Amino acid sequence: MYVFLPAKGQKVDDLVNSLNGTGLNNMLSSMSSQLGNVMLPKFNINCTYEKLLNTLHSLGIDLAFSDYADFSLISKKVPLKISKVIHKTFINVNESGTEAAAATAVQMDATTSLDPTSKPKPFNMIMDRPFLYMIKDNNSGNILFIGTVKSIE
Repeated sequence: MYVFLPAKGQKVDDLVNSLNGTGLNNMLSSMSSQLGNVMLPKFNINCTYEKLLNTLHSLGIDLAFSDYADFSLISKKVPLKISKVIHKTFINVNESGTEAAAATAVQMDATTSLDPTSKPKPFNMIMDRPFLYMIKDNNSGNILFIGTVKSIE
């Protein structure tokens, strides 16, 4: 899990709007491990997206929604096509770790890959204002979740 705290005076929306695929990859590749403390508030976010057809059409996914869709491996008797797409996400961050999606757990443990002979000064990062979070699969490099926490209580 990565967390991005905007500079003081910068809004989290400005940080989000400044990101694109290249900029995000450059930011992630320039990061290095460093010993420190991150104080992160507990948060729980549930989202349901039901109006995805226009988005999927804009990505060029049309055939699956048409009368010409071929889902014959699912049903040979009744021709099928996709009529609705619903996407649900869930993320819960607390003292025990992170749960995301359908009970996929991502444990948050302190790790470091620093040279044990070097002793940089530990940092302290307090997430006390809106921030961006991202969960990335370390094996594939795919971003699994990305979102913002805008209200800190």
